[in-house]
Amino acid sequence: MTIASFLLVFFAFALGITISLISPYIRKVTNCYFFWAGISIILIIYEIYFRFGNDFSKAFAAIDNKNTTDTIVFSKGFLLDLCPFTGLFIPVFLILDPTRRLAASLAPFAIFGGIITLVCQIMTNSDGDVEFSTKYIFEGIQPNPIYYMLHVINLVLGMFVLANVPSMKFKGAMYCCVFILLYFMYVIVMINIFKVDYNVTGLTGNDWINGEYSSVSNVLNLPFPTVMYVGYIAITLFIVGVVVLQSFINSRKHFKITYAPKKFIDIYKLSNLLNTYECVCDKIQKKHK
Repeated sequence: MTIASFLLVFFAFALGITISLISPYIRKVTNCYFFWAGISIILIIYEIYFRFGNDFSKAFAAIDNKNTTDTIVFSKGFLLDLCPFTGLFIPVFLILDPTRRLAASLAPFAIFGGIITLVCQIMTNSDGDVEFSTKYIFEGIQPNPIYYMLHVINLVLGMFVLANVPSMKFKGAMYCCVFILLYFMYVIVMINIFKVDYNVTGLTGNDWINGEYSSVSNVLNLPFPTVMYVGYIAITLFIVGVVVLQSFINSRKHFKITYAPKKFIDIYKLSNLLNTYECVCDKIQKKHK
C-alpha cells in the first residue's frame, strides 16, 4: 500500500458516505427524474468514450479467443465482468425507469464490487500502477482505462441510489435475485459458446487462480476453489445485509417522483411490468408467512 493508493480509496469511501448522509436534505432534488437522467447521460458518455466504445469494437476481432489476451478483450467488450456491467447499466436503468427500482436491484452488487476492487486491488496497488494523478483517476492506464473511476462510480452511485429509493424489503431482495440469476445465465451462455475463461465474474477457475480475482485469494490467503465458495457466500451475505439495512433506514422516508415524463414511461411499459412483478412477490411473501 502506498500513500497515493490509500488516499484514492479513502476519497472514494468518504464521497459515498457523504452523499448518502446528505441525501435526506436534498430530497427535492433527488426526487426529480431529470436529476438522475442528467447524471446518467454524463456517466454513459464518459464510460463509452474512455472505455466501453473501444472495448466493444475490439471484442469482435477477438471472437476466436485464441489466447488469454483475446478472451479478456472479448469479455470486456461483452460485459462479462459484473463491475463494468453495473457501472454502465445502473445509469441506463436510471434513464429508463424513473422509479429507480431497477437501478436499486443492481446497486448492492455495484457497491460490493466497488469495495472489493478498491480494497483488494487499488489500496494494495497489486498492479503497481496506482498513482495520484488526474490521468490515472479520470482516464486510467491501458489495458484497463478508467479502472479506478469505474469502481468509484459503482460504489458512490450504488450508495446514492439506495439512499434515494423506498424501503426495498422482500420485493427488493427478489429484484436482486432475479437480476443476478439472469446475469449469471448470460455469462454462462457466453462462456460455453465462445469458450471464454478469463474475466467472467469468477465463474471459471482462472479468474481466481491467476485472473482478476487472484488478489482476493492472496488477501484471504485461501486456495481455489475454497476462495470461490467463500467469495460467493460473502457476496450473498453482503447483499442480504445491504437490503436489510436499506429497508430499515428508509422505512419511514417519503419518496415521490417529480417531473417524470409520463409518456416516456408508458412507451416502455416499465411501470406496469414492475407493478405486475411486485404483485407476484406479494403473493409469494403472503404464501410463506
